[in-house]
Amino acid sequence: MVREVILERFFHGPHCTIGRILFGGKQLYSIERPWLQNKAFESCIPDGEYALRRYSSERFPNAWEVMNVPGRTHILLHAANWADPLHGCIAPGRKVSIRHPGQVRECAVWDSRTACGILFEHLGTIDAPTLTIMSTACPLEDCL
Repeated sequence: MVREVILERFFHGPHCTIGRILFGGKQLYSIERPWLQNKAFESCIPDGEYALRRYSSERFPNAWEVMNVPGRTHILLHAANWADPLHGCIAPGRKVSIRHPGQVRECAVWDSRTACGILFEHLGTIDAPTLTIMSTACPLEDCL
């Protein structure tokens, strides 16, 4: 079984980053904060390869943690619809929308809890899963 999950970021707006999550022949979408030089609680994390591990807390009882992010801790994969409440984390979704460019909620992912269930089930079958994040210059009409 392939251990790697790939996150291809294809939209970098002033208030959000949107990507595709590719794994096991499936595709989901992702939403994150915009790139702000890896500033804690405000930026998405840098492109790179990261180990993943299960994470559970009272607030996030079923999540996955992205490990060894330079200068950052507690970067999680968890359910959310918009970028502003994420504080650096990554939220999967089954659908995506990009509208009203430049507004705080210009982007959203939808059906995030279901998407988390699909992704987390896959991750649970893998020993030592990894997340590879890369930015791409994919035209929106080709990536959506």
